Amino acid sequence: MWPAAICVVAALALAAVVDVSSAQAQFVCTDASNSTGGAVAVAAGSTACGASSTAGGASGTAYGASSTASGYNALAVGASSQATNVQTTAMGFGALAIGQHASAAGAQSAATGYESTAYGYVSSATGNQTVAVGTNSSAPGWYSTAVGAASRASSDFATATGGRSTATGLASSAYGMDSYAYADSSVAVGSWAVVNAGSTSGTAVGNNTTVTGVNSTAVGAFNTVTGTNSGAFGTGQTVRGNGSYAIGDPNTLNGNGSFVLGDNNTVNGTNQTGRGDNVNVVGSNNAVAGTASAAGSSVFGSGNTVNAPNALVMANAGTVTGAGGIAIGNTVSVTGANAFAVGNNSSAGFANSAAFGNGATVTRANQQTFGTTGNTYTMAGITSSASKAAQSGTTQLVTSDGAGNLATTTLANLGIASASDLSAINGQLASINGRLDDLSSRTSKVTSGVAMAFAMAGVPTLLPNESFAVTMNYGTFERANGLAFNAALRLNQNMQFNGGIGYGPDQRVAGGRVGLRMGW
Repeated sequence: MWPAAICVVAALALAAVVDVSSAQAQFVCTDASNSTGGAVAVAAGSTACGASSTAGGASGTAYGASSTASGYNALAVGASSQATNVQTTAMGFGALAIGQHASAAGAQSAATGYESTAYGYVSSATGNQTVAVGTNSSAPGWYSTAVGAASRASSDFATATGGRSTATGLASSAYGMDSYAYADSSVAVGSWAVVNAGSTSGTAVGNNTTVTGVNSTAVGAFNTVTGTNSGAFGTGQTVRGNGSYAIGDPNTLNGNGSFVLGDNNTVNGTNQTGRGDNVNVVGSNNAVAGTASAAGSSVFGSGNTVNAPNALVMANAGTVTGAGGIAIGNTVSVTGANAFAVGNNSSAGFANSAAFGNGATVTRANQQTFGTTGNTYTMAGITSSASKAAQSGTTQLVTSDGAGNLATTTLANLGIASASDLSAINGQLASINGRLDDLSSRTSKVTSGVAMAFAMAGVPTLLPNESFAVTMNYGTFERANGLAFNAALRLNQNMQFNGGIGYGPDQRVAGGRVGLRMGW
């Protein structure tokens, strides 16, 4: 009786200044024992206030013109609001709570799913156990959540948080203004982060980042990943291909099964099919497969140009266009197929050729060139027993012209000695060679190995603001030479990975090492 009495007092007060019938039409309260003025409260413990309001459910309450509380213990507040199911709540003009235990708050909000919740103007929670918060937010999928103006979680188990965020894939999640997770099990985090439809389990984290590919990931701003099982980490990365990854900023990678670490690297920039497949690049400002295929190539360093398949480049400002070419050093050029150049400013421009040393240049196919006219040469293995055992026939002498081209001839042809003289000399030399061979065979490779070890000892030190560093080192021991290329990569704050490749030109031996540093 108390609510009805209060309403009557209010109505009498209004009647003193306005028409009594008009006051009754706008503000009328009743309960189950006193139904007047167009308000209807028919169930036990129900209350209806407002013209044409109806409280039809037990313990139901309807406040506002044309409001309806027809469910048990339902609450409808606001003109035309409706709470029609058990323990439902509708608050605001035209608010609608239909699902059992549902709640809708805000003008024209709707909570129609079981235990659904809608808060905000024109918000809609139509799936079971869903939540929609924000103006025009929508959660039609079961167990979905939409938070933010115009946010939408339309699939089951989807979550959209942020203005205009959209999660349409099954169990997808979108966080941030204008984030979009269109694929099943996808995650988009950041303004304009997008995981496109069909990109199941795709992840896009960062502003203006886009993923189009199953199981692919992009982390950082302005990254684009197109392809299955691929990833981009950094800023401004573009990855097109399956099973490919780019780390740094910015890099362009168009190929399958490829990897780029560093900045400003481009692999297959024109995106020609197959040109950039199975390529590995570590460094900066490298251009790979720009004009021809570089499939299967590996590039380490800076400023290299590689347009050849199956090439190996460990250089700065190197150029390789010969298939299967190997370039090591600074400003190295390898244009012949299966050619090899080691040393700064060295060049191997013919098929199956090799240039060793600073400034070494080959001039014909199948040629091996060592150094320049300013160099001296030492070949410790020439006196080894293995070299002696490999000889057959008449002993020859090595000759050279002014350009350093080598050939052989006999002493007889030179008119220096007869065959008997040579035989006597050879007998004496054989005794000496036997002893020298034994010593040389034991020490030659050891000294080269020590020189290589010295060279590989130069592990790069990563400064606090560095994530990757490389060094090229030279070592020597007992006149043996060793070259090494070392690299270090920061995996995270506490772990660093390092490795090195060494080469001993005297014995033509190579070695390597890897290491992992952890600190706390």
